Amino acid sequence: MIEDILEFAVNEGEKAGADFVEARFEDLKLQTLIREKDTMKDVLSSRRRGIGITTYYKGVQGFSYTAALSQPDVKETVLRAVKIAKASEPTARLRLPFEKDGKLPDLRTPLEFKINKHPIKFDLAYKKDLIDRASSTALSFDSPKANSIIGRYGELSGIKMLYTSENRLISYKPIVTDFRMTVIVKDPKTGELLRAGDGHGGAYGLDRWEQKGRTPEEIATNAYNWAVEKCDAKKPPAGKHRVLTDPELTAVLAHESFGHLTEADGVVEKSSPLTGKIGQQIANDIINVIDRGVNPGEGGLWLPFDDQGVPTANTNLVEAGVLKSYLHNRGTENALPDSGGLSGNARALTYRFSPIPRMKNTIFLPGDVKTEEEMLELLGTGIYSIDTSGGSVAMSNFQFFAQRGYWVENGEKKYPLRDHLLTGNILQCLLQVEALSQETVLLSGYFGGCGKGGQNGLSVGMGAPHMLFSEIQVGGEN
Repeated sequence: MIEDILEFAVNEGEKAGADFVEARFEDLKLQTLIREKDTMKDVLSSRRRGIGITTYYKGVQGFSYTAALSQPDVKETVLRAVKIAKASEPTARLRLPFEKDGKLPDLRTPLEFKINKHPIKFDLAYKKDLIDRASSTALSFDSPKANSIIGRYGELSGIKMLYTSENRLISYKPIVTDFRMTVIVKDPKTGELLRAGDGHGGAYGLDRWEQKGRTPEEIATNAYNWAVEKCDAKKPPAGKHRVLTDPELTAVLAHESFGHLTEADGVVEKSSPLTGKIGQQIANDIINVIDRGVNPGEGGLWLPFDDQGVPTANTNLVEAGVLKSYLHNRGTENALPDSGGLSGNARALTYRFSPIPRMKNTIFLPGDVKTEEEMLELLGTGIYSIDTSGGSVAMSNFQFFAQRGYWVENGEKKYPLRDHLLTGNILQCLLQVEALSQETVLLSGYFGGCGKGGQNGLSVGMGAPHMLFSEIQVGGEN
């Protein structure tokens, strides 16, 4: 049994002189379907199965992995990890020792998120039909015809297990499904190709795409209409404007521009601008930010334990504008003793990587404005920026392209906007937030993901309401 192999790995690491050993196993199935126009371009099914071994020696980490699960192969992997830790110890710049914790749980029966229509119970034809229905809808419109369409479906499921030197076993079954549609139209006036997309993912069963507003036909219709709308869109005026961001764009700001600053490895190394700011006012007092792992019934990422077996706590990062916590793995909480303690944020992209502090579901909590219309009234005259097609972040400075938007006057949408650039410093912008809506949207998915430390494409969750800024620098179109 795999449990015996993991226990064997821990015992061998301790015999070789490690102070602490974590043996991590995953057996995950991944499926990706991509259709372009009339052709199913990719139908990919793969299995990711192996063991990652992390050893600790005098607070210094050694890591190795193997896809071979025999005792000799696992023992060789363990000894390699111990050797790396011992060899690195004399010159290590950073040491993060931690003690065994008898209070952490032992979970021998795999924890499973209850969903309807689990994707492993449905064949490939069922999933292809989702894309075919969306594609047929997008291609059925005549004025203008879709120049191209891209439909994508992805899923991940299986089991993850961890055995540690505390003689405890953690086991759970992750689930992520994702469905998206992109439509490209040609502007009849200029010949320019314009694109827009819709879709979402998270801890969902296939029944998600039977719900009103979430069907393949509705997703494709949204993508088509938003692409066509861009034919009449204008370039926004450059300069500083009042800006209202929709939940999708605000959620990306929560993750990319703020969440990364709270990851404790950057704080320990003093590379984060939030270093030493616990207890300080860093945002308007209407701002509250949490990072949590379990969101039953809400979508997002379902992560009951991190990759060191720590339960994913509901971490209060910001309360009433005051910085309260950082996001820790085991070790960084000792280096930063007054910064929130264990939060369940040790995460690895796959068994081939060692866990580092990463986000779970990073969320701006809602405010008290009831509707989008009321948020537009509060905006008055300015820019309503919607979704994002990407961007970049350097420390607390961000650049994001809003995928679409509207010029608003006296609380009313006047005309659509092309892709436009938003730039600023997130810590300055958070002091300029005037209002938050009650609605919160939670995002996650199979496609894309978070990148850090060479571990690119990690599934994360992020969430937010509408957010009104008194001022953000707006550039031109993308």
